Amino acid sequence: MDKKKLIAYAFVLIMLVRGFAALASVPSSQPENETGSGSGISECVNVDSGIVISTISVPHSTYDVGQTIPFTVSTTYNPDSASEGGHIYAYVDGSCKDGWNLATGTETFTYTPTSDSSVTFYVHACYAFDAGHGIVDDTGNSPTGTITVNSNISSVSISASHNPADAGQSFSSSISGGTSPYTYSWTIYNGDSTSDSSLATSSSSSFSYTFGSSGYYLVTLSVTDATGDTYSNSMTETVDPALSLSLSETHNPSDLGQSITYDSSVSGGSGTYSSYSYVLYNGTSTSDGELASGSTSSFSYTYD
Repeated sequence: MDKKKLIAYAFVLIMLVRGFAALASVPSSQPENETGSGSGISECVNVDSGIVISTISVPHSTYDVGQTIPFTVSTTYNPDSASEGGHIYAYVDGSCKDGWNLATGTETFTYTPTSDSSVTFYVHACYAFDAGHGIVDDTGNSPTGTITVNSNISSVSISASHNPADAGQSFSSSISGGTSPYTYSWTIYNGDSTSDSSLATSSSSSFSYTFGSSGYYLVTLSVTDATGDTYSNSMTETVDPALSLSLSETHNPSDLGQSITYDSSVSGGSGTYSSYSYVLYNGTSTSDGELASGSTSSFSYTYD
C-alpha cells in the first residue's frame, strides 16, 4: 500500500474515533420527552447557565375544564455569566408548551385543560443540546405546583313548590359540576319573556315570591362558580286565579222541620277540587257545638 493511501486511511480513522467520543459524551439519562412542541429537539435552543428560574405562579388554584390558565414565570438572568442569550421551555403535565426570550426576567404562557383532573406544572430550562441525540445538559426545573381542574357546570335545574300555583310560591335550585362556592342571580319577569319588566330578583340559592295576579311568569336563574364559569336556566310559572268559594241555601229564613239544602260554588285555584268539608254549628260561632258535617259539594239538613 502506498504512502498516500496510508495517510488517507489514518485520517478517516481519526475522524471516526472523534465521532464515537462525541457520542460517548452524551448522558444516558436524557429527558427525551422534554423537547420542543411539534417540530422536535431543534426547538431546545441554547439556554445557558446564567438563567435561574425563581418562581412560577397562577392566579388561582382551581379552574374548570376549557378555561385558559395564565402562568407567570420569574427568572434571574445574569448577562455577565451568560454567553448565549436566554430561552426557556414551559412544561405542563409533561408537554412542552412555549418558549421565550428572558431579557425582561418575567414571561407568561397559558394552558387550557381538556379534562377534569389535577395538573402539575413546572418550567424546564435547557441550555445545550445535541441535534442528533437529545438534550445534553439542563438547568433543572422550577418549583412545582398543582392545579385542580373541575368539570364545568353541566346543569342548573329550577324547581317550584307548585306549578301551576296560586298566589304564593317558592323556588329552589340544584347544580351539577363546577367549583363551589356558587353565586346566584334570580329574576322573575312580569310575563313569559325577558323583554317584560322585572318583578323581583334574588341572590340566594332559593327564594319565595307571592304573585299578585294570575298569568304566566318567566323565572330565570344564572349560576356562576368560583372560577367564573356561568350556566343559566329558566322556567315558566303558571299562576291561576285565587281560589273563590260561595255558599247558597234553598231557604233562609226557614221553618222548623223544613229540610234545607246547602250548595257550594268554587272558582279559581289550580286543577280539580279534591275535597270539601262542611260543618253546621248550633249557633253563630265556631265555638258553638256542631249539628252536622258534610264532605260533598252540597248537603241537606232538617232543623227540628
